[in-house]
Amino acid sequence: APGLLVAMTAAPIGAIVGEWIGSTKGLARLIIQANHDLKSDEMIAALLLLCLQAYAMFWATRWLINRLGWWFQPDPFNNQAQ
Repeated sequence: APGLLVAMTAAPIGAIVGEWIGSTKGLARLIIQANHDLKSDEMIAALLLLCLQAYAMFWATRWLINRLGWWFQPDPFNNQAQ
C-alpha cells in the first residue's frame, strides 16, 4: 500500500513531463508559456494547482486503501493505529 501512495503522488509529475515534451495544452504548456512570457503569477498558480492535485490524489488513495483494502497491513502513516 505505501508503494501505491508514492505512485499516485508521483503520477502528476510524469504527466507534466509528458505534456512538457509533446503537448500543446495542459499545465506543463501553461508553465512553459508563462515562463517564456515572464508571467510568474501564472506559473506559480499552475505549480500550486499541480501540488494540490498530487496532495488530493494522495489523500484519496489513502482513504480508498483504508476503506477497501481490508487485507493490507495497517497504514504506516497513521500513528494512532498502534
